[in-house]
Formats: sequence, C-alpha cells, structure tokens
Amino acid sequence: ENPNGLDTKFDFWSSTITYQLLVGSAYWLKVRGLGRDRSIKETWSLPAHLMTPWYDDAGRQLLGYEVLAFGRSKQIPLSELVVMPNFNPANRFIGYSTLSAASEAVRGKDATRAAQLKALDNDILSSKFFTTDQRLDPNDWTLMTSAIMQRASGPSRAGVPVVLHSGVKPASTGWNAELPFRESDKDARDEILGTFGVPPLLAGV
Repeated sequence: ENPNGLDTKFDFWSSTITYQLLVGSAYWLKVRGLGRDRSIKETWSLPAHLMTPWYDDAGRQLLGYEVLAFGRSKQIPLSELVVMPNFNPANRFIGYSTLSAASEAVRGKDATRAAQLKALDNDILSSKFFTTDQRLDPNDWTLMTSAIMQRASGPSRAGVPVVLHSGVKPASTGWNAELPFRESDKDARDEILGTFGVPPLLAGV
C-alpha cells in the first residue's frame, strides 16, 4: 500500500534514501487517526534539511525535532517521528551524510594544496639548481642568488626564460615541483569515489 495520499511506495523510499545520502538523516512523520483511534493512518517523509533537534530547557534531553519552512516552525515530539540518522561520532542526533564525509576529504586536500602553493611562492625554481665553474666569493654569491630570485621566483614568472651569465649552467634535481599538486588532485578524486564505493575505472578516470 502507498504510505500516504500523495506518494507511491517508490516515491517514499526514494525520498528517504536521498535524504540519508545528502543530509545524513531521514525523518518519517506518523499521521494518526482522530479521536480515540490513535493508530497510524499515513506516513510522510519530511524535508530532512529543514529539521533540527529540539531539546528541553536544560539542553540535555532530546524531546523531538523542529521543522522550519516558509518562515514558520513546528516542533514535533519523538513519539510522532521515525528518525533514521547515519552514524555521527560527533552528534548521535544529527546524521553524518556521505557528501559531508567527502567534503571533509576535499577540505583537507584544499588545505594541503594551499600550503603547497604558499611554499612554491616562497621558493626559487625548487626543481632546479645552478652550477658555475667560477669560484664565487660571498658577495658574488649574494648577487647571483638575488638576481635569480628576482627573475625566476614566484608563480607570476613561471615559464619565463632565465638568461644566465657566462659560465652559469642550470641543472635538474630530478624532482618536479608541480608533481605534488597533481597528486593532491588525484587523491581528492579517489577519496570521493571511495566514499561512494565507485571504482575509478567505472567513473572513467
């Protein structure tokens, strides 16, 4: 049988599963009969993204959930709800969604990428060094280092050719300074796919 006068069983379960995936919790409202007939006549899937816990005045006991829609709020006691939250180690009354878990991974990768960009901004061609057949005194070394930093340091000068003085040769360390950025993007993508249980090959990457 259909759970209510509007939804089919398919609509009802689709809404429930979608809210659990996107919000982390699903809520069913029990609609009972009037008068002495308190049996459940209908069940409705509530908009989980509009639901917040409703506590007693001391903030210790969960009394139910409050739904806020169209500028109006309504408190629904626990006895009239079926609450299905995903496990959340931080709050057992608010479910933790799959997308929230994925976003935490992306947020961590973004922080790593920002740190790498900052390090690259402060570096000078970290994948290269320079050699010379000349013996440099401290003053010459300071002048040459300053000149290289002015001409080759920072993202705005990436890819700009560097003209070296006679006898100064670039040499590679074998490490690509951009490699960690590509690896971070790959890690974030793989973690999101892993959260949803999707193999990278199936996603076409």
